[in-house]
Amino acid sequence: MRSRRSYFSIVTFVITAGLAWSAVATAQT
Repeated sequence: MRSRRSYFSIVTFVITAGLAWSAVATAQT
């Protein structure tokens, strides 16, 4: 299940990046 763990890691990264981008967008607006 190495691929599944990698997928989970990617999902976590995407969520973190999304939250960070949302915070930046809110700050700029």
